[in-house]
Amino acid sequence: MSGDRVYDLNLCCTQQLTVQKQISDAHRLADSEVPHTLGDFLAGGETLVMARQALEWVLKEGGDKGPAGEPLSYRIQDVKLMAPITPTTKVICMGRVFESHAVIA
Repeated sequence: MSGDRVYDLNLCCTQQLTVQKQISDAHRLADSEVPHTLGDFLAGGETLVMARQALEWVLKEGGDKGPAGEPLSYRIQDVKLMAPITPTTKVICMGRVFESHAVIA
């Protein structure tokens, strides 16, 4: 996200690889470098670096359309934000409404 825009990091990476590095199969390479799920994205160290570089490049000189004319970003009010972690992820929570519930015997 930058300002009031939400960017598709995969398409930003595709655009950078296509324009700056003249890679003809950029979409496939971007798919392998920038994961589609938040869990996979956060697990990879180099993916964060590549995604950040691609976004910075797009913001500076990449335009607003991808290689096939698709939008690289959307207005935040046009995007439906959903749960960032997939349902297969375990989330363990404990409420402390009553102190006795939090005490481990």
